[in-house]
Amino acid sequence: MPDGFDMTPASYVDWLTAELEAIDGPIDLGGDGRGAGHVFGLVAERLDLIRSWAADCGALIHPDYEWHDMAQAWQTPDVGEQVIEAMTGGEVHERAE
Repeated sequence: MPDGFDMTPASYVDWLTAELEAIDGPIDLGGDGRGAGHVFGLVAERLDLIRSWAADCGALIHPDYEWHDMAQAWQTPDVGEQVIEAMTGGEVHERAE
């Protein structure tokens, strides 16, 4: 990501839009997991950029969707950073345990 990228959902959609605008189509776009939300955002704003699209996690666009416990932790200030550090920090054998 570019320096200073603020990592908001809107910024990801803006970044994805710019990347797709640079491609000489037609574009078939897919997203899964965390990327699915960005696909949904792009499709809602710039359907003209793509020929076809697919994404999982369809529940993400439901107004009553509730994130699973881990995703809620990731989105909590300080807690999210600690969870990611625990998942990626330390030695390989420590993470395996």
